[in-house]
Amino acid sequence: MKHKLKRNSKWILCVLSVGVILLLLVVSNHNTLPVQAKNHQQIISTLGSVGKAQQNNSIINSMEIEQAVASSTRENLVTEQKQSDSAKDNVGMEQQDTIPELTHQNIVELTDRFMNTLVQPIDDNYRVLNYATIDELMDVFSVFIDREVVAEYVNFYFHEEADGIYILPTETPPWFEENNDYKVQQVSENKAMVNQYNESELHGNYTVSIEFTYDGSAWRITGIAHQY
Repeated sequence: MKHKLKRNSKWILCVLSVGVILLLLVVSNHNTLPVQAKNHQQIISTLGSVGKAQQNNSIINSMEIEQAVASSTRENLVTEQKQSDSAKDNVGMEQQDTIPELTHQNIVELTDRFMNTLVQPIDDNYRVLNYATIDELMDVFSVFIDREVVAEYVNFYFHEEADGIYILPTETPPWFEENNDYKVQQVSENKAMVNQYNESELHGNYTVSIEFTYDGSAWRITGIAHQY
C-alpha cells in the first residue's frame, strides 16, 4: 500500500511539473507577442520618418530648383530690359546726332507764326483780346523764338495797362516774303542763317536776316536783323 502511494505521488508530481512548464510557456508566448508587435510598430514608424524626411528633402530640392529657375528668369528679364534700354538710348543718340535739314516749309511756318502772333486781334481801343498781360504773350512767342529776340518787338508794339495790353497802331516790321528768293547760309551744324533781299513800297529796299537753330527737337528762331 505504501509502495502504491509513493508511486502515485511521483506521478502527480510529474503531472504538476508538466503543467507548470506548459503554463510558463503560455505566459512566455503571451509576453513575447506584444514585444514583437511593438518592435514592428517601431520599424514602421522609423520607415515612415525616413520616408517623410526623403519627401521633405524632395520638396526642398524642388523649391530650390524653382527658386533658381525664377532667379535665372529675373536675371534674363533684367538683362533683356537693359539691352532694350541701351538700344533705345543708342537710337535716341543717333536721332539727336542726326540734325534735320532746315527746309523751306520750316522757314515759312516759323516766319508766318511770328507775324501771326505779333498781329493780335484787338477791340476798337486797340486792346488785345486774347491775352491780358505781356508775360502771357511772351510765353506764346517763346515756344518757337528766343525770348530775348522777340522782346524787342513786344516792347515796341505792346504796352500793358491795368485792364490789359494794348497794341501800337502802326505798320508791321519788314519781314520775310515767302514767294521771294532767299539764301541759306550754314553757320554751324545746328544753326543756319536765312538772308533775303526785298523791295517794298512801304519799307523801301531792305535785307532781313533770320537765324534758325535746331534745339534737339525742332527748329526755332534765335536771331533777327534788318539792313536798309
